[in-house]
Amino acid sequence: MGIISEGTIKHPDTIRCPESFDKSQWSVICPYCYRTIGFDGIFHWGWVLESIGYLKGLTKIQPMDFDGVIERHLHYLIFETKDVKMEISQAQLWTLERLNKAKSFCLMKVWGKEIPETFEAQMRFTNGKVYDKTTGEGSIEAKKYVEKWFKWADKHR
Repeated sequence: MGIISEGTIKHPDTIRCPESFDKSQWSVICPYCYRTIGFDGIFHWGWVLESIGYLKGLTKIQPMDFDGVIERHLHYLIFETKDVKMEISQAQLWTLERLNKAKSFCLMKVWGKEIPETFEAQMRFTNGKVYDKTTGEGSIEAKKYVEKWFKWADKHR
């Protein structure tokens, strides 16, 4: 995302409602608790899309985010929000509904919003067994990790 001309912001194509996005982000005061709610910036997904083959037309899969997550004693409440009269895409619905049937979870923590500088990743099966624990530096290693994970997940249907 960048400033094109004064007052004009270029949004990624994945932001379907840029006006609502701009109103809901950055820093706002919650009308219920009066606390400031912040936003830590836009994550650039391009290297992830490249890693899974989306840019070459090898898959239609795209990353999605959770709009909010609350954890309490290993119980999770996940929020996906949309503007009034906006639909949740079928792909997002499939992802959210299938979380209850997950065979594994891989958490990839990335430092660097535009270009990954460092990352940590760990995959666990639902029985708790750790399958892979990786750390790396730079966008090339981060891309390779995502490629490796995507190929592995594709083979383990």
